Amino acid sequence: MQLHFLLPTVALVFLCRVSNITANVEKSESAIRPGIHQRSIRSTDTDLAQLRALKERASSGGNKCARRIVGYVTQWSLHPFTVKQSLGLTNAIFAFVHMDPSGRLSLSSDQTSKDRLNDLFVARKAHLDQGLNFQVSFAIGGGENSQHFSPVLSSDGGRNLLVNEIARILTQHRFDGVDVDWEFPVVGIASKGKPEDRANYVTFLRDLRAKLGPNRLISVAAASDQYAVAGYDVRNLLRHVDWIGVMSYDFFGAWNSEQGSFVGPNAPLRHAGPSGYSRKQNVDWAVKHYVCSGQDPSKIVMGVPFYGHFWYRTSPSKNADYPLFRVAERLNNGSYGGSASYRELLTEWHLQENPAFEKRWDSRSSTPWAINGKLRLELRGRTLDTREDQIRE
Repeated sequence: MQLHFLLPTVALVFLCRVSNITANVEKSESAIRPGIHQRSIRSTDTDLAQLRALKERASSGGNKCARRIVGYVTQWSLHPFTVKQSLGLTNAIFAFVHMDPSGRLSLSSDQTSKDRLNDLFVARKAHLDQGLNFQVSFAIGGGENSQHFSPVLSSDGGRNLLVNEIARILTQHRFDGVDVDWEFPVVGIASKGKPEDRANYVTFLRDLRAKLGPNRLISVAAASDQYAVAGYDVRNLLRHVDWIGVMSYDFFGAWNSEQGSFVGPNAPLRHAGPSGYSRKQNVDWAVKHYVCSGQDPSKIVMGVPFYGHFWYRTSPSKNADYPLFRVAERLNNGSYGGSASYRELLTEWHLQENPAFEKRWDSRSSTPWAINGKLRLELRGRTLDTREDQIRE
């Protein structure tokens, strides 16, 4: 069966895939993006040895039921993406390419963004030199740029324009594919959706596949919320995409709402809440929903977040058997809390060695969490073993 507070790299773990996917790229200097071949490849002898080991394992037939492991690499990250990091991935997705109200696409001219994109193509070149596939896609949409999908895809003209724009970016920059992150059809976030979004999404992806052909990657990032999943015609979507990445995280967070901010695990593996909490707000339910709806588990991706949510001030839990589940109080500045990347948890919060944090484990949801006085922090990042166990099931 895969990592969106997006780290420099977010790991995604997939189900066994039924066949290998070959990207439409040449194994030569032309396989890297124009203008970056002059950059030195930051790979050590150890990196190359590991790449050769991967090649030998693949050629020996030991990869017949290989997982696809995908990482999102954000354009705003100040941390370089290295060849060493790419060793654990089969695919990477550059997030994001901007979409304007008409459906036209543009890459950022910011130097940091250019550097991260260059890093990805340098890593791809290192893999190709060893006869290995490391495929690079770009993402459109996301939480801050999905407001244009509904109006653009509601007309033939808008849909055709976006399809052609995606094809243009793929060709000009030699990407291997595109990841469509519409948040969210029908229900919306930044702007309201409409019932027609569900069918329009399928039509768009059908037209996109017809334009790009069978050798370009098309993936979709999809909601895990029990209400938002209604916006996806899963079986028909799967006819046109290589995979659906289930955003199986952010079930709880320091959100603003009329009812307050509920404290709970970011990505509960299974139902873990006390009476009154939905039994559908967890990773297990979300992934099974897509598997059962689409009837093709090889195309379903489980999302794993490499970040945590925190709450500044919380009221005591009303149920002593469920100490993690409670309600947060708003501070004077209107904030309930926020999020922190795994890197921040280790280097800035110093959670491993800081004795002020009392570290706990919620066995029902398979979630580590910590508390420091009235500061409450729900962690992620150390539960990959339990996620892999779930994938094997």
